[in-house]
Amino acid sequence: MESIDPVHCARSGRRYRRITWVISLIALPACLAAGARRQDQATLYFFNTSGWKAIPEKLTVLDNSEKILALNRQHYVVLSLAPGHHVLQPKQEHPPKGSPKHEVELDAKPGATYYVAGGYTPDLHNFVWTFAEVSKDEADRLLAQMKPVKTR
Repeated sequence: MESIDPVHCARSGRRYRRITWVISLIALPACLAAGARRQDQATLYFFNTSGWKAIPEKLTVLDNSEKILALNRQHYVVLSLAPGHHVLQPKQEHPPKGSPKHEVELDAKPGATYYVAGGYTPDLHNFVWTFAEVSKDEADRLLAQMKPVKTR
């Protein structure tokens, strides 16, 4: 039977504690920085409320003319928004002549949460679009009905 050297074990344990401390000291600031970044951002919940369509397609949403998401019907996503002015609109919308485009304007504040729902509803040969900011209560109802999409 092999004997165990208690001095070697004690030194070995110190080495592992030092490594743990070094890793902790490196990881802690990174975690704090990630938390700080989230607090200086706004949060956007977007719900695709589109109805059934023979050929399904994703709803693409633009923020200040830049694509921020493409989402299947009956799904929602949670995104971070930089503080400032945002104009959200569906990319594929083709409003009838004389109808305004659907847009939601947000003046995002750090730490604030915004809820926007948009999509189309089939109406005989046309699709009726909705695209608007919704209340927290309406968002809670939609959260219970829809599937989440994970973001990176």
